[in-house]
Amino acid sequence: MDKVIEKLIDIENRAQSVVKDAKKLRDNIDELVEESAVQMAEDIEAKRKAKEQTIIRIEADAADQRIEEIKRRIGQAESRMQRAYEQNIDSWVERIFKDVMKV
Repeated sequence: MDKVIEKLIDIENRAQSVVKDAKKLRDNIDELVEESAVQMAEDIEAKRKAKEQTIIRIEADAADQRIEEIKRRIGQAESRMQRAYEQNIDSWVERIFKDVMKV
């Protein structure tokens, strides 16, 4: 009878040890999962920031290109206006003079 009780106590002790080991393992797994989740969140945030900076740079480059195109067109328009002025100044002055003299 004592041997049966000793075996039961031994089985109980081993069972408690297995439960204790299982709890430690579960705690370790929970900790690993938490660390992995934090690392994944940090990685995702870093990638998001990198993509955001890439988009900002691309949009800034596109805006700079548009600005340069507008400046080029303004320069062309100024050149056309200057040529028109140089070609027509005499006739414009004459026309204005005639219109003033009619009054």
